[in-house]
Amino acid sequence: MLHYIDNYNYEDFLANLPDLEENRIFYNQILKQLNDKELIELRKVYKTFEEEKDPLSSSISQLIPEPVPSFMPPRRKKDIDLKTVKHTENIDSIISNVKYNFQKSRTTDLGKKFIQFIENPLV
Repeated sequence: MLHYIDNYNYEDFLANLPDLEENRIFYNQILKQLNDKELIELRKVYKTFEEEKDPLSSSISQLIPEPVPSFMPPRRKKDIDLKTVKHTENIDSIISNVKYNFQKSRTTDLGKKFIQFIENPLV
């Protein structure tokens, strides 16, 4: 798979991924392992979104009202949590990039050396 990511067109790339639909989790796991071993670089996207806290789940200390001047009506505080989720590139995004020729090399220098060693172990 390491060799096919950078070197093949869409049809050839898909031909080397047998039973993609049934094995999508398997292929994503391979990508993760290659990335963890620094043989490829997968793009990471961080998405941050707001999530309102349920006022009933707040602690008791937050329920104690603050003194409010008599000329202003009390305002309800809105607690907002920011959640950040990391999305790592997966087999579907790589296939899409190959299909539309957006694919840049994902293979690191170490990965390229590894491929060369596999292809020519005695050199």
